[in-house]
Amino acid sequence: MTKASDPFQDQADREKDAELQVALDRSNAALDQVRKERNNHKARATKLQADLDELKASLDLRATVDGTVLAPPRWTVKIPAKKDAKYHATAWLLFSDWHFDEVVQAPLMNGINAYSREIALKRLRKWAENVVHVAQIQAASFDWDGAVVSMNGDIMNGIIHGFKETNDGDGLFFDIEYWAEKVVAAFELIRSVFPKLAIYVTVGNHGRLSQKWDDKRAVSENIEYLIGVFVRNHYASDPDVTVTLAKSVDLLFPIYNLRVLQTHGNTGGGNGGGGLAGFWPRLARMRLMKKTLYQNFGGFDVMGIGHFHQYKPTAVGYSGFVVNGSGKGYDEYARDMGFEDQPAMQAMIQVTPEKGITAHHPIFVTDRKAEGW
Repeated sequence: MTKASDPFQDQADREKDAELQVALDRSNAALDQVRKERNNHKARATKLQADLDELKASLDLRATVDGTVLAPPRWTVKIPAKKDAKYHATAWLLFSDWHFDEVVQAPLMNGINAYSREIALKRLRKWAENVVHVAQIQAASFDWDGAVVSMNGDIMNGIIHGFKETNDGDGLFFDIEYWAEKVVAAFELIRSVFPKLAIYVTVGNHGRLSQKWDDKRAVSENIEYLIGVFVRNHYASDPDVTVTLAKSVDLLFPIYNLRVLQTHGNTGGGNGGGGLAGFWPRLARMRLMKKTLYQNFGGFDVMGIGHFHQYKPTAVGYSGFVVNGSGKGYDEYARDMGFEDQPAMQAMIQVTPEKGITAHHPIFVTDRKAEGW
């Protein structure tokens, strides 16, 4: 506010006071502008810090290790605000043990199962259609934030153990290209119900190029890494799909507050898997070893495993296992080893921000009539 003129001041003093007042007004205006900018920056800094704290809380990881996803898609860790009557959920889809191009002949199995390239293609489509069907039913109660797809090994049958001579197909690398395109087509079909996809790729034991498991080159000389590259390249320009290729046999990632360890299941548990107790002692050893291995990196809550071709979900909330089934189904090896007969199926898990794992939906993929056996 401008000061009133003093009648006893001479003209020079009054002019000097006027100049000082103008300078003071300018300074106050500049100070007000600085304060506004400071408040804006402070508000933005507060928001950024809140976002960072949320991300750190969700990840709970303190260092970088191979196989750890330190920058997952934001939607997989963001806790949605409660705005309406519906709840939010993410679908966790285990996708493993399809053994594409293996041949299982129905007569040799006494009619228990059959498998070929033609049958596998029908089952892959059935998987995608049934995932969509279940997701649409659940959408009556949940808003799907997206789907996390665990491509967890043994997608192809590979060439180990003489399978090269008995597989369907035209040769390994032509077959990889063929099936990568078909897998992408299945993923595109499930996108009709899920707005976003996060695809995590780990290798299994059947994709290796060596007869014996090679610890040093378990990933770098495994055809399933190459399948993951095909999938990643397809979605390279799609902002709603992220594809992460693990350079380790293990991969750690979050779904909301749930911390997941994805591993095929052939490492870390020693041998075994048969007998009256089945594979449970082996899984217990595996979980203990992996817990110890990753305890300094935030650890994990739930393990997603393939390898055993037996759908066994024991995970509820924030603990347990999800052992995936097989897209191939029962085969001669499982029969001769005395393993449990189980129809071809894959795991679909419902994960919520409030309670972690809240539901399991096995996705059955066999249709004997359509498959013609």
